[in-house]
Amino acid sequence: MILADLFNSSGSLFALLLLVAFFAHLTRWLLWTPWKTLNTPLVWVLHVAYAWIPLHLIFRSMGAMAWISSSAATHALTVGAIGSMTIGMMTRTALGHTGRKLVAGKVEITCYVFVATAALIRVFVPLMYPSLIMNAVLLSAIFWSLGFSLYTLRYWSILSRA
Repeated sequence: MILADLFNSSGSLFALLLLVAFFAHLTRWLLWTPWKTLNTPLVWVLHVAYAWIPLHLIFRSMGAMAWISSSAATHALTVGAIGSMTIGMMTRTALGHTGRKLVAGKVEITCYVFVATAALIRVFVPLMYPSLIMNAVLLSAIFWSLGFSLYTLRYWSILSRA
């Protein structure tokens, strides 16, 4: 895929490559049985984050065929996968590296839900209702900001002292 991107590939052959990658990553994700982690938020947030990778690939494939805007794929990867993985790992490492129990409480879960909501809004609202793109961007930004601001409020005292 990196080589295909370097050569600005597009069209049906590139879409097929992306479709194969989609099925490979979806299979990997399903083999991890993410539904078994629903009672462990520090783990399910990582599965939610990874789920955005196959979505990114299928949206990219659809974008290569000009069926949808390629921005859906970009935002699935950035807001969905990267954003969710970032908030999940920030909470996990902050807890672990400060000697606290690796357990997500209500604040952490709320952070995860806010960031996941931001991704869902940013990706799916413009796909379903293109005329609402600006509203989707603003609402997504609000949820994203709430998630990371809440993290900052919760973890500032933990991370700024010995």
